Amino acid sequence: MGNRMDTQLTLTDCTVTGGFRLPTETATLAEWESVGTQILAAHKMWRWYIGDWMLEGELYFGDDCWQAIDGEAFDLVYIQTAMRVARAIPPERRKLELRFSHHQAVASLDADLQDRFLDAAVRESLSVPELRASVKEFKNPGPEVEPARLPLSLDFLEVDVDLLVEVCDAAVLGDWLRRVGEAVLRRELAKLETLTQST
Repeated sequence: MGNRMDTQLTLTDCTVTGGFRLPTETATLAEWESVGTQILAAHKMWRWYIGDWMLEGELYFGDDCWQAIDGEAFDLVYIQTAMRVARAIPPERRKLELRFSHHQAVASLDADLQDRFLDAAVRESLSVPELRASVKEFKNPGPEVEPARLPLSLDFLEVDVDLLVEVCDAAVLGDWLRRVGEAVLRRELAKLETLTQST
């Protein structure tokens, strides 16, 4: 390998068919650690590499690139997913501090919304499931409740407003129940205020 001071091990130096081997017994801990860092960085980028590789293949070789892919050796759904996400979010818009799966969660949105959701995921340290839930809620918002059409009413005049709001916020039934509760509360408080002012 020559003078150990002049060379640095790379991942390529350590790959063997089916695995990893240090090429020499004289490798240092620092070199081993450096190669590990390269492996972890490559792992984080792996699906991006596959997606971009196939997009470049299509660009330069058209359908011939698909002929080169052996369906037995490659998971075509995996490759198509990587391509779809890579096509939707080009390298200059990717947030490398996030996982590929974060990007996959927003790939179906337009570019501006992708950026907004990815920025929020970075800012708020959102997990992939949290980001997916945010995107799902954005795409499928619950029905808006119009206070004038609510069939509910409160049959009492004394109400602990703070307690009612806390119960609505903690309700297992979620945001819809909170909105309904707040709408009913606003309507009933307006009635109560009108009743109090007239007495």
